[in-house]
Amino acid sequence: MKKRSYRRIPVKAFSLESVKASVPVGRLVFSIDVAKTDMVAGIADGRGHVVAFVSCKHPAESSDVLTLLRSLRSDGYVVEAVMESSGTYGDVLRHQLDFLGIRVFKVSGKRTHDAREIYDGVLSLHDAKCAAIIAKLHVDGISAPWPQMTDDKRNLKAALALMDLFQERYLQLVHRLAI
Repeated sequence: MKKRSYRRIPVKAFSLESVKASVPVGRLVFSIDVAKTDMVAGIADGRGHVVAFVSCKHPAESSDVLTLLRSLRSDGYVVEAVMESSGTYGDVLRHQLDFLGIRVFKVSGKRTHDAREIYDGVLSLHDAKCAAIIAKLHVDGISAPWPQMTDDKRNLKAALALMDLFQERYLQLVHRLAI
């Protein structure tokens, strides 16, 4: 299998011309490998072929990423965002994407991990390769829509987490009682 280049371009230095040259019109998949600070995104065509990798420091450069996506949409592209559903590091970005009207999808981290060798024949997994795999899985129909939680559901989830916290402490104290 042909070797792939995972060269990342910082979001501040990224030019849309490379994307426009590779994908003149149509659907673009913006796949994000979510991390605490150093995020990597792949911009892929409708077949899942990544035409560019963009890196950014979250949250300092997240506004630059959103500006990039706005520019792509204003140029006539249909942009879909896809990210792994692990952790909460991507929640702010997911909310901002949703606010922009960009459909957000999720891919299981296990699926990404399992597909690492299938993608390019190499067992390794790094940020740029992960973004490429996420894009490919999305195009292949493995992703699912990721809507925002309603306020009622968010409040209920917080109340259940609080109840679990108190339930655990309650059981610890009950077991200390002498009978």
